[in-house]
Amino acid sequence: MKKKIIIITSIVIASIGLLLVVFGVIDFHRFKDGKTPIFPLHVFTNFFSGDGEKLKESNYKFHGVGYTITSCDRKNFKFHFGNVDIQCFDVDLKEEFIIVDETKICADALELIYEDGNYKYYFGCIKSNTVFIVFPDGTRMSVKEAQAISSVNWMKLITEKYPDMFYKEAKEHQYQDSVSCNKNDFEMNFYSDKKIYKTTEKIKAWSTLKYIGKEDNIKIYHASSYMLFSIIGKDFRMDPTVNSIATSSSLEKNKLYYFDFQKSGGWSADDPKADFWEKFYQEKDLLLPEGEYTLIAHGGFLITSHAGKGIGLKCELKIKVEK
Repeated sequence: MKKKIIIITSIVIASIGLLLVVFGVIDFHRFKDGKTPIFPLHVFTNFFSGDGEKLKESNYKFHGVGYTITSCDRKNFKFHFGNVDIQCFDVDLKEEFIIVDETKICADALELIYEDGNYKYYFGCIKSNTVFIVFPDGTRMSVKEAQAISSVNWMKLITEKYPDMFYKEAKEHQYQDSVSCNKNDFEMNFYSDKKIYKTTEKIKAWSTLKYIGKEDNIKIYHASSYMLFSIIGKDFRMDPTVNSIATSSSLEKNKLYYFDFQKSGGWSADDPKADFWEKFYQEKDLLLPEGEYTLIAHGGFLITSHAGKGIGLKCELKIKVEK
């Protein structure tokens, strides 16, 4: 009889433990989707305003049955079950904020905001205290405050979402390959971060263009873009596709314009390599098969101040791709 009671008790305890784990897993996945927890014991904030609503606040702690979920910051959350501490997981806020510039007067100097492997990003003046990241619920924080948050790379998020807000400067480093192809009043450079890549490695290449003439700015006429890219290799050729619709752009004197390498072109369904080209163009990153390649940046446009004179710039870089 005593043995039977022990067995029954063990089964009940195990069942309760399993049920608590199920509760925790369910709420964990609901939190990942930004939804209200189903099995709360206590919530220390009005973090949720209804089932299915998105996460809105950064300060909260939620106690469930045997587990706790706390915020690391506005973008990341940590799940605890017993003594198990699961790392923070992300809630994607890339589309859930806007940038508001309330600057009225600022010191006339470049302010470094962020840098990655290839570029430095600057505000045109000292204003990080008066440019704000604003969230859907109306809460906000300045760019200066966001810079101090180490667990979320807010500077990467805002430079990706608002690239035109920043001045960009190419970084020089020992692995970087570059070539210049200047002509008349224009300086053009073409860069890659390496000369040798692996077949599984993303190829990073970009070009810059600067007008250095006498005018404060110049209007140029071009097709879909005035910076295009191509690739030539053994049994490999990617030529740019140009939209014939004419348009115009204005270039400011001494301002550096940046262009990340972009794929363009097409293929025929009858091409024996049609499957390869379809996969190549569907892949966002630039990955190439083993071989040696020439990357080419083409800068082409017409200048009205030169009676329609065409400016053609062409920079070439050699790279190698290995297994």
